Amino acid sequence: MNDEAKQKLIRIIGTIVVLVIIIGGVYFLVKKDAQNRNNSSPSPSTEQSAALTIKDDDWLKGKKGAKAEIIEYSDFQCPACAYASSSLDEVYQVYPNEAAIVYRHFPLPNHQFAFDAAVASEIAGESGKFWEMHDTIFVNQEKISRDEILNIAQSLGFNRIDFDQKMNDKKYKDAVYKDQIEGEDLKLDHTPTIYINGIEYSGNLDKDSIINEIKKYL
Repeated sequence: MNDEAKQKLIRIIGTIVVLVIIIGGVYFLVKKDAQNRNNSSPSPSTEQSAALTIKDDDWLKGKKGAKAEIIEYSDFQCPACAYASSSLDEVYQVYPNEAAIVYRHFPLPNHQFAFDAAVASEIAGESGKFWEMHDTIFVNQEKISRDEILNIAQSLGFNRIDFDQKMNDKKYKDAVYKDQIEGEDLKLDHTPTIYINGIEYSGNLDKDSIINEIKKYL
């Protein structure tokens, strides 16, 4: 091989080496940028997983760590929600040690008194009467109004005037907004929306159908 051919070969090899270095550098930078973006903002699945775990401030029947953790996003003026909540209560009575039931607020804008009812349940919950308020509101769902909510509060032992004043308290409203915003982040578009161990349940709302579903986890 003459000198000219050798020089040409060296130039070709040099060009290849430079290209390999450039491509490797670009790949490294792209990979590093992707890792940085992944570390700085959790993926939607991670956020959803965090939202669908039982929290210390949840309204809970049962205990965290149960084999079947059921989270219900609900509206106190939604007829299907009343039925679902009754079914979930029956499920809990059958499996008090294996199932945990969580109620979260998702009052729909077309239900005039759903938000007020949710606020009332938060006020009652502060005195350990969340589930009593929850059950009584659903029983009286067809005639629910602001006045009826106060009637229910009075029947549960609350001072009517004091309770009415608390209905305007930002603290209780914010508790409802917290659930509502979380539901919006989950892209909820209907009530009830039920999750069993983080997976959305799409079956019938009767007790037996829900029990058949949770048996997968028992």
